[in-house]
Amino acid sequence: MAGQPLPPINGYFFEDLEIGQRFASRRVTVTEDAIIRFALEWDPHAFHIDREEANESMFGGLIGSGLQTLLLTSRMLYDSGLFQGTALAGLGVGELRFLKPLLPGDTIGAVTEIVDKSVSRNPTRGKVRIRIQTLNQRGDLILSHTREMLLARRS
Repeated sequence: MAGQPLPPINGYFFEDLEIGQRFASRRVTVTEDAIIRFALEWDPHAFHIDREEANESMFGGLIGSGLQTLLLTSRMLYDSGLFQGTALAGLGVGELRFLKPLLPGDTIGAVTEIVDKSVSRNPTRGKVRIRIQTLNQRGDLILSHTREMLLARRS
């Protein structure tokens, strides 16, 4: 990824975006308690909820669910304001890769890159494909995926 990501402004319209633009989210620190609470509700594997069993797992300790990482990333993207008020619909998610585990105490952030865009048949909207990469405080890439979205157009 070349260059520094831009801070997002609220509500980019389709015309505001250019292929190659990158945007950084704010960062969030994930506690052990948050990992366990999420996993108890949604992904109760032992390596997400039981410290002793997690220590014996291939991870050597408690880790966050990949689904938790994905949802935290979605929240960081939303909170960035990048598409607030201009996102019309999500069209799909692809190329989802869990690359490294989310660890208790990790501080993560997301970088969103515009990878493709096309005008819709409807003149009030356009399609955008974005790549989202989630990194921890060490700069390790822990999650990567793409999304296709329908965005409002100004004209």
